[in-house]
Amino acid sequence: MQVDSGSLGKMGLCTNPSLVIPYGSHSSGQCGYCKNSSDDKKTNWGMMAERLTVSDYQYMIDRGWRRSGTYCYKPLNDITCCPSYTIRCDALQFHLKKSHKRVLKNMYNFLKFGQLPHEKMSHQKEDPNNLRIDDHRMFVSEENVPPVLSFKNVIAVQQNEEKTKNQTNIYQTDCFSDEVSSSSTKNTPSTSHTLNTPNNNDDNKNVEFQSNSSSDRIQSSLSDGSHKIKAHLRRWLAKQEHLRHRSLKENRSFEILLQEYYERRQKRLDKNKPKQIEDFLQSEPNKGEGKHFIEIRLIRTSSPTDIDYESRIKLSHKIYEQYQIHIHNDDKEDCTWERFQRFLVKSPLVLDDFEWNSTSPMFGSYHQQYWLDGEKLIAVGVIDLLPRCLSSVYVFYDPNYSFLHLGTYTALREIAYVRHLSKLYSSNNSIQSDRLYSNFNSYYMGYYIHNCRKMSYKSQYTPAYLACPITYHWIPINDCLHILNQFNSIHSIIRFSSFTNMDNNSIPNTIDIDILDSNIYFYIKDNHNKKKSSSSKRSSSTSSSTSSSTITIYTKEDFIQNTPISLYNLRSYLNKHAIPIFREWAKLLGKRVLSGHFQIIISSS
Repeated sequence: MQVDSGSLGKMGLCTNPSLVIPYGSHSSGQCGYCKNSSDDKKTNWGMMAERLTVSDYQYMIDRGWRRSGTYCYKPLNDITCCPSYTIRCDALQFHLKKSHKRVLKNMYNFLKFGQLPHEKMSHQKEDPNNLRIDDHRMFVSEENVPPVLSFKNVIAVQQNEEKTKNQTNIYQTDCFSDEVSSSSTKNTPSTSHTLNTPNNNDDNKNVEFQSNSSSDRIQSSLSDGSHKIKAHLRRWLAKQEHLRHRSLKENRSFEILLQEYYERRQKRLDKNKPKQIEDFLQSEPNKGEGKHFIEIRLIRTSSPTDIDYESRIKLSHKIYEQYQIHIHNDDKEDCTWERFQRFLVKSPLVLDDFEWNSTSPMFGSYHQQYWLDGEKLIAVGVIDLLPRCLSSVYVFYDPNYSFLHLGTYTALREIAYVRHLSKLYSSNNSIQSDRLYSNFNSYYMGYYIHNCRKMSYKSQYTPAYLACPITYHWIPINDCLHILNQFNSIHSIIRFSSFTNMDNNSIPNTIDIDILDSNIYFYIKDNHNKKKSSSSKRSSSTSSSTSSSTITIYTKEDFIQNTPISLYNLRSYLNKHAIPIFREWAKLLGKRVLSGHFQIIISSS
């Protein structure tokens, strides 16, 4: 059967493709998570990316892929020793835990007063949460951590909360709001955050009606003896009785006294409102306001333009070397400049458009450098800014400042950065609103590995979600834990989402081979005419040590002039063992391959 080389995608073929080299599956000698070296090894499907548009990479990480430098990989969960699931946090709805607040308070006290945390003074061990384990280097400690909450217990907690809520609703008046739980107000009924002050007789009658109807509902609910009188219910009845006595004694309207009570209580609620992450960070002292201050500098590593880029990255490498040796017990030979560049500096990410016509931060790869007093670099966060998220790649810090729990602190800073960018550029009310950031709201933390005890910290950044490895729908992590607790020891792909959900971007296994091959595209690279550019201007003294960062620059004209060729038309010229790898690669990536967004790069020479 003769099939046209563009039967599915040719008409709408991508004009700014990602260029990759598929490698196939690979098993490592020893798993970096469980340290296992048996037959069940860490197994990934890998490919090298010479260029990767930010939208294509966003698509990839939503389908279980990650990058380490220019190498991209996807764990094969059905055969690997440590199944890995993409995890993200809804940054806009992020809830601080007590441990997070403690880290932020310790940082504030250090910056404001120079006060060292209690852990530092008592020489306690490193907090497990301080070790930001990610996919570049996997370090597992033998320290015990609390067991994961079982699904049965989660359901029990939810049922108890729902029962309490239903009982509370029995006596809530229309002036009360469900937004504030009885637990957050010390078992007192919650009031609405907005309350209109009555200014006429009709309003007073309305308040009186609400109060009376509330009392009626309370008495009715207690008359049948089926409900126990809760402490907060008794206090509320006593409060109403007290206000009635005051009304008679002071010759004032009961409704006015009730209204005054609501207003006083609302002020207390506003004062005791749970602090957001911004409240903590904005209280940190600026230069001259305390003993120290923190300055964050954003260094672009994908297509860098900063004139100080070279010197700043060199400083990052020094911190990286100290961190790996003292925290992860690496040898100095394993922390070379070349290795650092290969995994944490080089990036294949490019823009979807060849020009960035926006005042918002450009998508791509960055180092977030944390400077103490503007003079000493103490931590570096490696991040990717993508159309829908900030993806955390790795973090390393000066071991001398580990008492500040910089792993946790930098993660909180990254979440705050997502919230800041979303508020500034994705809000319709912002004068700086930018369509490129319209869906920017998530914080991606790499992989969640259920049987890796040191990875449990990622679930503490809530609300957290795992991507179902079958449908790639996002499922609340608490709903996934029950399934993982039951089936994680079985080597099979575990489904989190319901059976009504489907993977809308999958390529069906029943697809005709000729049609599939006709829509897998190759980009023929001319090595003789291709221009190359180093990532920054460098002196001759450093050119030899930085040659590994030389990248190929593509222009719009390159993709206009160079027509891609389909696998169907190249089959007779390719190694027969490579063809199944290309087909497997296409099915792992999904339908986006068929429109030419991903093209396999091969050399003309």
